[in-house]
Amino acid sequence: MTPRKDAVEILTGRAKFLNDIKLPDMLYGKVLRSPHPHALIRKIDKEKAERLQGVCAVLTWKDVPDWKGGTPRCKRVLDQKVRFVGDAVALVAATSEEIADEALRLIDVQYEVLPHVFDMEEALKPGAPQLYEEFPGNVVTPGVPFFGPKSLKEVVMGMWTKDLTRLMSSQKGPIHTRTYPTLCRLRLRAP
Repeated sequence: MTPRKDAVEILTGRAKFLNDIKLPDMLYGKVLRSPHPHALIRKIDKEKAERLQGVCAVLTWKDVPDWKGGTPRCKRVLDQKVRFVGDAVALVAATSEEIADEALRLIDVQYEVLPHVFDMEEALKPGAPQLYEEFPGNVVTPGVPFFGPKSLKEVVMGMWTKDLTRLMSSQKGPIHTRTYPTLCRLRLRAP
């Protein structure tokens, strides 16, 4: 058995983890989460949280761009509708973790609790509560709709080949000494 290189540091408590890193002027982020499995946010008051000394930002669904993520793209960063217990309702950035926690407690949210189901078979029945308007009957259409007629494999391979060709033509020196930083930054983009 090969011993881990960092075993001694971890066992003695000397190892540095992400939470151990402290930088000058660092902010701490916290997320207010929904206590309901399915609800609409009818009112959200963040004024008290914003006035708290040390709070730099409080964001709700009204403050963020209408970006969607996931596959298929249907999940917003923050939304007026929450779809599970723990869904993000608001984001806070503050100068300390304690201040961020206090700011979360000061945000007042009024929900309209919506009907919900906890079983996949129930969710597929006619009249079941709808999670996303884009998917009637709670059924995601086959394929990856945001990429259009091309398959995901074709899109990724096409981008990889194009980026790799451009990168290799711009590099000098023997191939084994070249570095390829762009390969680490490949992102899927809709054509």
